[in-house]
Amino acid sequence: MEPQEERETQVNPRTTEILHHLSERNRVRDRDVYLVIEDLKQKASEYESEAKYLQDLLMESVNFSPANLSSTGSRYLNALVDSAVALETKDTSLASFIPAVNDLTSD
Repeated sequence: MEPQEERETQVNPRTTEILHHLSERNRVRDRDVYLVIEDLKQKASEYESEAKYLQDLLMESVNFSPANLSSTGSRYLNALVDSAVALETKDTSLASFIPAVNDLTSD
């Protein structure tokens, strides 16, 4: 096989305009991705705070700790948490799950 010849790139106003446009689009996209990442970090922090609050509340009110659950209980609790995350609910209450499921089925 013959080596491919390098194509000469012509620098003209049109190619400069195209490259500038692509650069701008990439800059805007990078900014948008950064904002989404920061938003997700903020939500993760809020979820961690809420989880800590609920864990402390359970410990105070009924002396309950997730560490005291059986393996089956732990699996059920993890499934509940995973469902809440997947449905993007505010919390794991039934009042949050019902609208989330309704939204899911209406899509």
